[in-house]
Amino acid sequence: MKQVLIIVSSGIIGKVDFYNDAKRAVRALSEYVKTMDLEKDDAAVYDFGGMIANAKDFLSESDQYVDKTYVIMEKLEKQTSGHHRKP
Repeated sequence: MKQVLIIVSSGIIGKVDFYNDAKRAVRALSEYVKTMDLEKDDAAVYDFGGMIANAKDFLSESDQYVDKTYVIMEKLEKQTSGHHRKP
């Protein structure tokens, strides 16, 4: 399975990274969110079925970083094991 991490700054795609492992892609997103400019930047991980996670998934209501890698991966695992994601 292929995943892609897309990083956007001021509405312009700044970086695109490809992964063969969803967990590595989500971890890379998590690491990026720790240092991103919340006013200008955004990022998300996608696979063949759509978006897996975005930067907001790692932010609390007060925009503080919260590591939710495990929660996101658990949710993805349930979706793929139940074949809920589109090919």
